[in-house]
Amino acid sequence: MRLLVKEPALRYKEGPLTMRADLPHPEAGPKFAVAAKPARIRPLLGAVLSACLASAGPAGAAPQEEMRPADRAIHEVPTADDIAPSPDELIRQAEACLLNGEASAARDLFEAALQQRPDDPRALLGLGRALTARRRYLEADAIYKDMEARHIEAIAARLGRARLLALQGNNEGARRFYKDVVQADPGNVEARSMLGLALTELGRPEEAEAQYAEALRRHPDHAPTLIYLAQLMARTSRLEDALAYARRGVELQPANAPYRSMLIDLLARAGRAAEAIEQARRLVELAPASAPARQTLASLLARSGDMDAAAREWTEAARIDPRLAEPHAGLAAAALARGDGPGAVREAETACTLGGYKMRRHVELLAAAYEAAGRSQDAQRARQTAAALPPEAPR
Repeated sequence: MRLLVKEPALRYKEGPLTMRADLPHPEAGPKFAVAAKPARIRPLLGAVLSACLASAGPAGAAPQEEMRPADRAIHEVPTADDIAPSPDELIRQAEACLLNGEASAARDLFEAALQQRPDDPRALLGLGRALTARRRYLEADAIYKDMEARHIEAIAARLGRARLLALQGNNEGARRFYKDVVQADPGNVEARSMLGLALTELGRPEEAEAQYAEALRRHPDHAPTLIYLAQLMARTSRLEDALAYARRGVELQPANAPYRSMLIDLLARAGRAAEAIEQARRLVELAPASAPARQTLASLLARSGDMDAAAREWTEAARIDPRLAEPHAGLAAAALARGDGPGAVREAETACTLGGYKMRRHVELLAAAYEAAGRSQDAQRARQTAAALPPEAPR
Protein backbone atom coordinates (compact mmCIF):
# COMPACT_ATOMS: atom_id res chain seq x y z
CA MET A 1 0.00 0.00 0.00
CA ARG A 2 1.54 3.28 -1.06
CA LEU A 3 1.15 6.56 0.81
CA LEU A 4 0.14 9.57 -1.20
CA VAL A 5 0.85 12.89 0.46
CA LYS A 6 -2.06 15.24 0.07
CA GLU A 7 -0.75 18.48 1.53
CA PRO A 8 1.46 19.82 4.31
CA ALA A 9 -0.01 21.85 7.09
CA LEU A 10 1.75 25.00 5.93
CA ARG A 11 0.88 25.80 2.36
CA TYR A 12 2.49 28.44 0.16
CA LYS A 13 0.13 30.98 -1.35
CA GLU A 14 0.67 34.19 -3.20
CA GLY A 15 0.59 36.68 -0.38
CA PRO A 16 1.16 36.31 3.37
CA LEU A 17 1.87 32.97 5.01
CA THR A 18 -1.29 31.26 6.25
CA MET A 19 -1.87 28.19 8.40
CA ARG A 20 -4.53 25.55 7.87
CA ALA A 21 -7.56 25.86 10.12
CA ASP A 22 -7.23 22.26 11.32
CA LEU A 23 -3.76 22.82 12.82
CA PRO A 24 -4.69 22.67 16.53
CA HIS A 25 -1.92 24.83 17.98
CA PRO A 26 1.14 26.67 16.62
CA GLU A 27 3.38 24.47 18.78
CA ALA A 28 1.89 21.27 17.46
CA GLY A 29 4.20 21.38 14.47
CA PRO A 30 3.50 20.38 10.87
CA LYS A 31 0.66 17.93 10.36
CA PHE A 32 0.26 15.89 7.24
CA ALA A 33 -2.79 14.31 5.65
CA VAL A 34 -2.35 11.06 3.77
CA ALA A 35 -4.61 8.89 1.71
CA ALA A 36 -4.19 5.20 1.00
CA LYS A 37 -4.10 4.06 -2.59
CA PRO A 38 -6.03 0.78 -3.13
CA ALA A 39 -3.94 -2.28 -3.89
CA ARG A 40 -3.64 -3.24 -7.51
CA ILE A 41 -6.91 -4.70 -8.77
CA ARG A 42 -5.72 -7.13 -11.47
CA PRO A 43 -3.51 -9.33 -9.20
CA LEU A 44 -6.28 -9.35 -6.58
CA LEU A 45 -8.90 -10.57 -9.05
CA GLY A 46 -6.54 -13.26 -10.25
CA ALA A 47 -5.94 -14.45 -6.71
CA VAL A 48 -9.69 -14.55 -5.94
CA LEU A 49 -10.42 -16.50 -9.11
CA SER A 50 -7.68 -19.02 -8.35
CA ALA A 51 -8.99 -19.47 -4.82
CA CYS A 52 -12.52 -20.07 -6.10
CA LEU A 53 -11.37 -22.70 -8.60
CA ALA A 54 -9.25 -24.43 -5.97
CA SER A 55 -12.11 -24.60 -3.47
CA ALA A 56 -14.49 -25.99 -6.10
CA GLY A 57 -12.11 -28.85 -6.98
CA PRO A 58 -12.81 -31.14 -9.97
CA ALA A 59 -16.26 -31.09 -11.52
CA GLY A 60 -18.72 -32.86 -9.25
CA ALA A 61 -16.31 -33.07 -6.30
CA ALA A 62 -17.37 -32.00 -2.85
CA PRO A 63 -16.20 -28.55 -1.77
CA GLN A 64 -13.05 -28.52 0.33
CA GLU A 65 -13.38 -27.62 3.99
CA GLU A 66 -12.73 -24.04 5.01
CA MET A 67 -9.07 -23.12 5.48
CA ARG A 68 -7.98 -23.13 9.12
CA PRO A 69 -7.01 -19.72 10.63
CA ALA A 70 -3.33 -20.67 10.85
CA ASP A 71 -3.28 -21.76 7.20
CA ARG A 72 -5.14 -18.62 6.19
CA ALA A 73 -2.52 -16.48 7.93
CA ILE A 74 0.20 -18.19 5.94
CA HIS A 75 -1.60 -17.57 2.66
CA GLU A 76 -2.47 -13.96 3.49
CA VAL A 77 1.06 -12.64 4.05
CA PRO A 78 1.08 -9.12 2.48
CA THR A 79 3.17 -8.59 -0.62
CA ALA A 80 5.93 -5.97 -0.98
CA ASP A 81 3.47 -3.69 -2.78
CA ASP A 82 1.19 -3.69 0.30
CA ILE A 83 3.90 -2.80 2.84
CA ALA A 84 4.59 0.93 3.24
CA PRO A 85 8.28 1.91 3.27
CA SER A 86 9.69 2.73 6.69
CA PRO A 87 10.40 6.35 7.59
CA ASP A 88 14.14 5.68 7.39
CA GLU A 89 13.77 4.29 3.87
CA LEU A 90 11.60 7.23 2.80
CA ILE A 91 14.17 9.67 4.17
CA ARG A 92 17.00 7.83 2.42
CA GLN A 93 15.13 8.01 -0.90
CA ALA A 94 14.29 11.68 -0.34
CA GLU A 95 17.90 12.61 0.35
CA ALA A 96 18.94 10.81 -2.84
CA CYS A 97 16.32 12.81 -4.75
CA LEU A 98 17.71 16.04 -3.32
CA LEU A 99 21.21 15.13 -4.46
CA ASN A 100 19.84 14.48 -7.96
CA GLY A 101 18.02 17.83 -8.06
CA GLU A 102 14.55 16.27 -7.77
CA ALA A 103 13.22 18.63 -5.12
CA SER A 104 9.51 17.95 -5.69
CA ALA A 105 9.92 14.20 -5.28
CA ALA A 106 12.11 14.77 -2.22
CA ARG A 107 9.44 16.98 -0.64
CA ASP A 108 6.77 14.31 -1.10
CA LEU A 109 8.98 11.60 0.39
CA PHE A 110 9.97 13.71 3.40
CA GLU A 111 6.29 14.52 4.02
CA ALA A 112 5.39 10.83 3.84
CA ALA A 113 8.13 10.05 6.39
CA LEU A 114 6.79 12.77 8.69
CA GLN A 115 3.31 11.28 8.52
CA GLN A 116 4.74 8.14 10.11
CA ARG A 117 7.23 9.89 12.42
CA PRO A 118 6.07 13.51 12.85
CA ASP A 119 9.08 14.96 14.70
CA ASP A 120 11.91 13.21 12.86
CA PRO A 121 14.76 15.79 12.71
CA ARG A 122 16.25 14.45 9.46
CA ALA A 123 12.88 14.54 7.74
CA LEU A 124 12.07 18.05 8.98
CA LEU A 125 15.47 19.42 7.95
CA GLY A 126 15.23 17.61 4.63
CA LEU A 127 11.77 19.01 3.98
CA GLY A 128 13.14 22.49 4.68
CA ARG A 129 15.95 21.93 2.18
CA ALA A 130 13.54 20.56 -0.43
CA LEU A 131 11.24 23.55 -0.07
CA THR A 132 14.23 25.87 -0.24
CA ALA A 133 15.35 24.20 -3.47
CA ARG A 134 11.87 24.82 -4.88
CA ARG A 135 12.07 28.48 -3.76
CA ARG A 136 9.20 27.99 -1.33
CA TYR A 137 11.01 30.18 1.15
CA LEU A 138 8.04 31.06 3.39
CA GLU A 139 7.16 27.40 3.92
CA ALA A 140 10.78 26.45 4.57
CA ASP A 141 11.21 29.29 7.07
CA ALA A 142 8.01 28.24 8.89
CA ILE A 143 9.38 24.71 9.31
CA TYR A 144 12.73 25.96 10.61
CA LYS A 145 11.05 28.38 13.03
CA ASP A 146 8.85 25.59 14.34
CA MET A 147 11.92 23.41 14.89
CA GLU A 148 13.67 26.18 16.81
CA ALA A 149 10.59 26.79 18.97
CA ARG A 150 10.33 23.10 19.86
CA HIS A 151 14.11 22.63 20.26
CA ILE A 152 14.36 20.07 17.46
CA GLU A 153 17.88 20.42 16.01
CA ALA A 154 17.63 24.15 16.74
CA ILE A 155 21.18 24.93 15.55
CA ALA A 156 20.65 23.16 12.23
CA ALA A 157 17.32 24.94 11.85
CA ARG A 158 18.98 28.32 12.44
CA LEU A 159 21.55 27.37 9.78
CA GLY A 160 18.69 26.62 7.39
CA ARG A 161 17.18 30.03 8.05
CA ALA A 162 20.56 31.66 7.42
CA ARG A 163 20.73 29.95 4.02
CA LEU A 164 17.26 31.26 3.19
CA LEU A 165 18.28 34.82 3.97
CA ALA A 166 21.44 34.51 1.88
CA LEU A 167 19.46 33.15 -1.07
CA GLN A 168 17.13 36.14 -0.85
CA GLY A 169 20.05 38.59 -0.86
CA ASN A 170 19.78 39.52 2.82
CA ASN A 171 23.50 39.12 3.55
CA GLU A 172 23.40 41.06 6.81
CA GLY A 173 20.60 38.88 8.17
CA ALA A 174 22.43 35.78 6.97
CA ARG A 175 25.64 36.99 8.66
CA ARG A 176 23.83 37.36 12.02
CA PHE A 177 22.29 33.90 11.81
CA TYR A 178 25.55 32.24 10.71
CA LYS A 179 27.29 33.98 13.62
CA ASP A 180 24.63 32.59 15.99
CA VAL A 181 25.40 29.08 14.78
CA VAL A 182 29.18 29.55 15.03
CA GLN A 183 28.88 30.87 18.59
CA ALA A 184 26.71 27.91 19.58
CA ASP A 185 28.83 25.37 17.69
CA PRO A 186 32.36 26.69 16.95
CA GLY A 187 33.27 23.54 15.04
CA ASN A 188 30.44 23.87 12.53
CA VAL A 189 32.53 24.27 9.40
CA GLU A 190 29.60 24.91 7.08
CA ALA A 191 28.30 27.79 9.20
CA ARG A 192 31.78 29.30 9.55
CA SER A 193 32.55 29.11 5.83
CA MET A 194 29.14 30.54 4.94
CA LEU A 195 29.74 33.31 7.47
CA GLY A 196 32.90 34.10 5.53
CA LEU A 197 30.90 34.15 2.30
CA ALA A 198 28.33 36.55 3.78
CA LEU A 199 31.14 38.82 5.00
CA THR A 200 32.67 38.74 1.51
CA GLU A 201 29.38 39.82 0.00
CA LEU A 202 29.16 42.62 2.56
CA GLY A 203 32.55 43.95 1.48
CA ARG A 204 34.44 42.86 4.60
CA PRO A 205 37.23 40.73 3.09
CA GLU A 206 39.59 40.76 6.09
CA GLU A 207 36.91 39.38 8.41
CA ALA A 208 35.90 36.86 5.76
CA GLU A 209 39.48 35.63 5.37
CA ALA A 210 39.79 35.22 9.13
CA GLN A 211 36.68 33.01 9.21
CA TYR A 212 37.95 30.91 6.31
CA ALA A 213 41.34 30.51 7.98
CA GLU A 214 39.71 29.32 11.21
CA ALA A 215 37.46 26.92 9.28
CA LEU A 216 40.48 25.41 7.51
CA ARG A 217 42.44 25.22 10.76
CA ARG A 218 39.68 23.03 12.16
CA HIS A 219 38.90 21.21 8.89
CA PRO A 220 41.87 21.45 6.47
CA ASP A 221 40.19 19.36 3.78
CA HIS A 222 36.84 21.15 3.62
CA ALA A 223 36.52 21.71 -0.13
CA PRO A 224 33.76 24.39 -0.08
CA THR A 225 35.86 26.59 2.25
CA LEU A 226 38.85 26.25 -0.08
CA ILE A 227 36.72 27.30 -3.05
CA TYR A 228 35.19 30.27 -1.18
CA LEU A 229 38.69 31.36 -0.17
CA ALA A 230 39.84 31.04 -3.78
CA GLN A 231 37.00 33.34 -4.80
CA LEU A 232 38.03 35.86 -2.14
CA MET A 233 41.67 35.73 -3.29
CA ALA A 234 40.58 36.35 -6.89
CA ARG A 235 38.47 39.33 -5.80
CA THR A 236 41.43 40.84 -4.00
CA SER A 237 43.79 40.31 -6.96
CA ARG A 238 45.78 37.47 -5.40
CA LEU A 239 45.47 35.20 -8.41
CA GLU A 240 48.25 32.75 -7.51
CA ASP A 241 46.77 32.18 -4.07
CA ALA A 242 43.35 31.75 -5.67
CA LEU A 243 44.73 29.11 -8.03
CA ALA A 244 46.37 27.20 -5.18
CA TYR A 245 43.13 27.04 -3.16
CA ALA A 246 41.02 26.18 -6.22
CA ARG A 247 43.38 23.37 -7.24
CA ARG A 248 43.18 21.91 -3.75
CA GLY A 249 39.39 22.07 -3.80
CA VAL A 250 39.26 20.27 -7.14
CA GLU A 251 41.70 17.62 -5.90
CA LEU A 252 39.40 16.91 -2.97
CA GLN A 253 36.26 16.80 -5.12
CA PRO A 254 37.37 15.95 -8.67
CA ALA A 255 33.81 15.21 -9.84
CA ASN A 256 32.49 18.62 -8.77
CA ALA A 257 31.84 20.43 -12.07
CA PRO A 258 31.32 23.95 -10.59
CA TYR A 259 34.65 23.75 -8.74
CA ARG A 260 36.45 22.70 -11.90
CA SER A 261 34.72 25.46 -13.88
CA MET A 262 36.02 28.01 -11.41
CA LEU A 263 39.55 26.62 -11.73
CA ILE A 264 39.28 26.87 -15.53
CA ASP A 265 38.23 30.52 -15.28
CA LEU A 266 41.13 31.33 -12.96
CA LEU A 267 43.62 29.57 -15.26
CA ALA A 268 42.29 31.51 -18.26
CA ARG A 269 42.60 34.78 -16.34
CA ALA A 270 46.17 33.88 -15.45
CA GLY A 271 46.99 33.28 -19.13
CA ARG A 272 47.60 29.55 -18.69
CA ALA A 273 45.73 28.47 -21.80
CA ALA A 274 47.09 24.94 -22.13
CA GLU A 275 46.25 24.04 -18.54
CA ALA A 276 42.83 25.67 -18.85
CA ILE A 277 42.08 23.59 -21.98
CA GLU A 278 43.22 20.43 -20.21
CA GLN A 279 40.88 21.14 -17.29
CA ALA A 280 38.05 21.99 -19.71
CA ARG A 281 38.50 18.61 -21.43
CA ARG A 282 38.23 16.92 -18.05
CA LEU A 283 35.07 18.92 -17.39
CA VAL A 284 33.57 17.61 -20.63
CA GLU A 285 34.54 14.08 -19.62
CA LEU A 286 32.73 14.59 -16.32
CA ALA A 287 29.63 16.07 -17.97
CA PRO A 288 29.55 15.06 -21.65
CA ALA A 289 25.90 16.10 -21.99
CA SER A 290 26.52 19.60 -20.59
CA ALA A 291 26.21 22.31 -23.22
CA PRO A 292 27.94 24.93 -20.99
CA ALA A 293 30.92 22.57 -20.52
CA ARG A 294 31.20 22.17 -24.30
CA GLN A 295 30.86 25.93 -24.75
CA THR A 296 33.67 26.56 -22.26
CA LEU A 297 36.01 24.17 -24.05
CA ALA A 298 35.09 25.63 -27.45
CA SER A 299 35.82 29.19 -26.33
CA LEU A 300 39.24 28.19 -24.97
CA LEU A 301 40.09 26.29 -28.14
CA ALA A 302 39.07 29.27 -30.27
CA ARG A 303 41.29 31.61 -28.24
CA SER A 304 44.19 29.23 -28.79
CA GLY A 305 43.59 29.36 -32.56
CA ASP A 306 42.17 25.85 -33.04
CA MET A 307 38.91 26.91 -34.72
CA ASP A 308 38.17 23.49 -36.21
CA ALA A 309 38.21 21.81 -32.82
CA ALA A 310 36.23 24.73 -31.36
CA ALA A 311 33.61 24.38 -34.11
CA ARG A 312 33.15 20.70 -33.23
CA GLU A 313 32.47 21.56 -29.60
CA TRP A 314 30.10 24.41 -30.54
CA THR A 315 28.21 22.06 -32.85
CA GLU A 316 27.83 19.53 -30.05
CA ALA A 317 26.71 22.22 -27.60
CA ALA A 318 24.06 23.42 -30.07
CA ARG A 319 22.86 19.84 -30.52
CA ILE A 320 22.61 19.26 -26.77
CA ASP A 321 20.66 22.47 -26.12
CA PRO A 322 19.17 24.06 -29.27
CA ARG A 323 17.91 27.02 -27.22
CA LEU A 324 21.39 28.42 -26.54
CA ALA A 325 22.50 31.35 -28.69
CA GLU A 326 26.19 31.30 -27.80
CA PRO A 327 27.17 28.11 -29.68
CA HIS A 328 25.69 29.54 -32.88
CA ALA A 329 27.63 32.77 -32.36
CA GLY A 330 30.77 30.68 -32.05
CA LEU A 331 29.94 28.78 -35.22
CA ALA A 332 29.40 32.09 -37.02
CA ALA A 333 32.86 33.25 -35.93
CA ALA A 334 34.33 29.93 -37.11
CA ALA A 335 32.61 30.33 -40.49
CA LEU A 336 33.99 33.86 -40.82
CA ALA A 337 37.47 32.57 -40.02
CA ARG A 338 37.35 30.11 -42.92
CA GLY A 339 35.77 32.65 -45.30
CA ASP A 340 32.28 31.14 -45.40
CA GLY A 341 30.10 34.28 -45.54
CA PRO A 342 26.73 32.57 -46.12
CA GLY A 343 27.44 30.05 -43.35
CA ALA A 344 28.38 32.87 -41.01
CA VAL A 345 25.13 34.69 -41.84
CA ARG A 346 23.08 31.57 -41.15
CA GLU A 347 24.65 30.94 -37.75
CA ALA A 348 24.73 34.62 -36.73
CA GLU A 349 21.06 35.06 -37.62
CA THR A 350 20.23 31.99 -35.52
CA ALA A 351 22.22 33.38 -32.58
CA CYS A 352 20.48 36.76 -32.81
CA THR A 353 17.04 35.16 -33.09
CA LEU A 354 17.62 32.95 -30.05
CA GLY A 355 18.91 35.95 -28.11
CA GLY A 356 16.06 38.19 -29.19
CA TYR A 357 18.47 40.62 -30.93
CA LYS A 358 19.43 41.92 -27.47
CA MET A 359 23.10 40.94 -27.46
CA ARG A 360 25.23 43.68 -28.98
CA ARG A 361 28.11 41.32 -29.67
CA HIS A 362 25.86 38.93 -31.61
CA VAL A 363 24.41 41.71 -33.76
CA GLU A 364 27.90 43.05 -34.49
CA LEU A 365 28.87 39.53 -35.54
CA LEU A 366 25.84 39.43 -37.82
CA ALA A 367 26.92 42.72 -39.42
CA ALA A 368 30.37 41.23 -40.11
CA ALA A 369 28.75 38.11 -41.56
CA TYR A 370 26.55 40.19 -43.88
CA GLU A 371 29.62 42.11 -45.03
CA ALA A 372 31.51 38.88 -45.73
CA ALA A 373 28.54 37.61 -47.72
CA GLY A 374 28.42 40.79 -49.85
CA ARG A 375 25.22 42.14 -48.29
CA SER A 376 26.36 45.67 -47.52
CA GLN A 377 22.95 47.21 -46.89
CA ASP A 378 22.02 44.45 -44.43
CA ALA A 379 25.40 44.94 -42.76
CA GLN A 380 24.74 48.66 -42.35
CA ARG A 381 21.33 48.06 -40.78
CA ALA A 382 22.82 45.48 -38.39
CA ARG A 383 25.51 47.94 -37.34
CA GLN A 384 22.87 50.57 -36.60
CA THR A 385 20.90 48.03 -34.53
CA ALA A 386 24.04 47.06 -32.62
CA ALA A 387 24.91 50.70 -31.89
CA ALA A 388 21.53 51.18 -30.21
CA LEU A 389 22.10 48.27 -27.83
CA PRO A 390 23.83 48.76 -24.45
CA PRO A 391 27.47 47.67 -24.25
CA GLU A 392 28.13 44.31 -22.66
CA ALA A 393 30.40 43.54 -19.75
CA PRO A 394 33.83 42.17 -20.72
CA ARG A 395 33.85 38.40 -21.06
